[in-house]
Amino acid sequence: MSKLDVLKELRDGWAQFLSTAEKIAVKDYDKTTTVGGWTLSEYFIHVASWNEEIKQRVNTFIDSGTKQTQGFPDELNAKQLEDKKDLNSKMTWEYLHESHVIFMSYAEGLPEEIFNTESYTGKLIGINLPNHYKTHGE
Repeated sequence: MSKLDVLKELRDGWAQFLSTAEKIAVKDYDKTTTVGGWTLSEYFIHVASWNEEIKQRVNTFIDSGTKQTQGFPDELNAKQLEDKKDLNSKMTWEYLHESHVIFMSYAEGLPEEIFNTESYTGKLIGINLPNHYKTHGE
């Protein structure tokens, strides 16, 4: 896929995720879900944190050529939730939006070759992240 195709897929996946998330009443953010026993707030933090994680992995690869583990380990999810545990519902919602805006701005500035979905970085940005939005938007 081209850079423009990947960016479109990210925007579409995000819009789908948001259309689901926006239907949830703020009063329900602290309710436990069937996903890992997380609350909805934790679920949103998880999605936002992976925007940051993908950016960090791409930067690491660009800077050093180091490929980090492709999987998304439970330990990292737990750390992300621990780091953001003090966010209230409003702050969680803002963090969710800000992380996406920052990631998209970052992605728009990357060169075309980063988006080749056969490459390490292309898989992270063009496959893993849109699938993450889709999976969590269902």
